[in-house]
Formats: sequence, structure tokens, C-alpha cells
Amino acid sequence: MASIMNNIMIASFILWALYTECLSVRFKVSSIPSVSVALGSDVVLPCTLTPEKNGEEMEIRWFKKIYQPYAHLYMNGKDDYTAQMPQFANRTELLKENITRGIFPLKIHKVTAQDSGEYHCYVESSHHHSMAAVQLQVTGLEHSQTSRNTHSRVYVIGAGIILIFFGCICFLLRSLGDIWDKHGDLQRKYGDIWDKHGALQRKYKALLATQPKPACCPIRQRREGARVQENAPGILKYILTHLWNIKWNPTHRSFLFSSLTCWLIQGMLTAPFI
Repeated sequence: MASIMNNIMIASFILWALYTECLSVRFKVSSIPSVSVALGSDVVLPCTLTPEKNGEEMEIRWFKKIYQPYAHLYMNGKDDYTAQMPQFANRTELLKENITRGIFPLKIHKVTAQDSGEYHCYVESSHHHSMAAVQLQVTGLEHSQTSRNTHSRVYVIGAGIILIFFGCICFLLRSLGDIWDKHGDLQRKYGDIWDKHGALQRKYKALLATQPKPACCPIRQRREGARVQENAPGILKYILTHLWNIKWNPTHRSFLFSSLTCWLIQGMLTAPFI
């Protein structure tokens, strides 16, 4: 009977020792509910062990929605970036100043809009594991979106103004080309008129050349001159009649009127004052 009691006492002592050892290796991971940070700033996400324990030989994993790929991983006494999420490359740092006291927050540099969301701090030892969550809220996203929309509107309006400007230039060049073509047509038509005027002048000179020249009698010279003067109105009438029979359109008349006006003004300006 005594031996049975001794065995029971030994077993109870062993169980109590195992229970005490289990309580000594258990820990709890804790953090704060949420952290707010401005867009583009640095942020620190807290993570601590309760009670205080040395976390140098533990696995410390920070991740968002899934276990892997992760935001940051500390394992076997060093940081591991082999399966890190691409958006966190070269932007995360596990602060290890107080890791022996069970304090190892995660620092994220230059926070972006994609960094907002829920983060999980998972800690695992050889005998136990625990996890805590913290919500990261990034502020200033509305201002960034508004600025992006404003810039887009400015780009669209600027592109529209440039297109309208070049369209007006193309229309103006085309209009000037049509005007220049019409000017060339007018020049050719007035060139034909001038050629006809030259032909009339040549006919007039030929007509004068057919008139007999006086030999020596002054009276005859006066008669011949009077005859030429009598024929001159008929030649001038022929020229005016020919010009009158030409079919002038309003553009030709305005061009001829402006040419005559410019010629008269030039003559008045260049004429010497008496």
C-alpha cells in the first residue's frame, strides 16, 4: 500500500513539473487594433510577446492575407526575403533592438496605397505559436485620387486645345491655297486681257503707219494730222467697245478697280508739287 502511494506521488510530481514547464513555454502575441499613417510616410506596426521572452530563436512572420508570400520573415536568427511580396521589396525592416524582451515591430518605408489593410504578426517557437492582427490605415488617398483626376483632365483639355489649334492652322493653309489658286487664275485672265490690249496697240500703230506722210507742205501736214485726230476717237471707241464686251465677274471688277485706285494713288504721291 505504501509503495502504491509512493508511485502516485511520483507521478503527480512529474505531471506537475510537465504542466509547469508547459506554462513556462507558452506566450501570447499582442499588438494594437489599428495604425494610421499618411501616404508616403514611414510606419511602425507593433508586435510584442506576453510574458517577455527572447525571440531571437523564434520564427517571426509578418503577412497580410495569406501565409506566403509574406511582407517580412525573420527565421533562424536572420531576415529571409526569398518569398517576400514584390510590393514590399527593399521597404520593410524588422526592428530587433528589443527582440530579447519579446518586442519586434515591423517598419515599412514610404507607405503606398496598396499597403493599407490588415497585417498579421505570427510568432512560432519549438513548443508554441501565437498570432495577433493590426489594421493599417493609409490617409491622403482621396487627395491623391483627386490630384490624379485633375491631372488627367488637364492633359485631356490640353490635347484638345492642341488638336483644335492644328486644325485651324490646316484650315487656314488650305484657304490660303485656294485664294492663291484664284489669284493665279486672275493673273492669267488679266494677262490675256493685257495681251489683247497690246494687240490693239499694235493695230493702232499699224493704222497710223499706213497713213501717208506729208512731203514738205505745212498745210498738208496739218490736214494729215487732223485726219489722224479724226480717226483716233474711232480707234479709242473700238478699244472701249472691245473691253466693254468682255464678260467681267464681280471679282474681276473689284480687282481692276483696286488696281486703278492704287495706280492713281501712286501717281498722286509721286507727282511733283508745283
